[in-house]
Amino acid sequence: MSDPTDPKDPTDATDLSPDGDVNPIETDYEIGQDNVQVSLGPLGLDIHNPVFLISGLTIIAFVVFSLLMREQASAFFE
Repeated sequence: MSDPTDPKDPTDATDLSPDGDVNPIETDYEIGQDNVQVSLGPLGLDIHNPVFLISGLTIIAFVVFSLLMREQASAFFE
């Protein structure tokens, strides 16, 4: 499996550069361009809208569901 003479050995992670010509796609996209940046005193927040919204709503739904169904939730976690 791991032949030291094989240049394409997948277990050798020392050289990760591409073998042939690379043509990156030129776009106007900048990393983090859609993020909302908020400053709360010395703290700075960089929020990615879809991820923050989905994860926040999921956490809130789980907590509300757990509080509403307290007996069933306690039986599940016993």
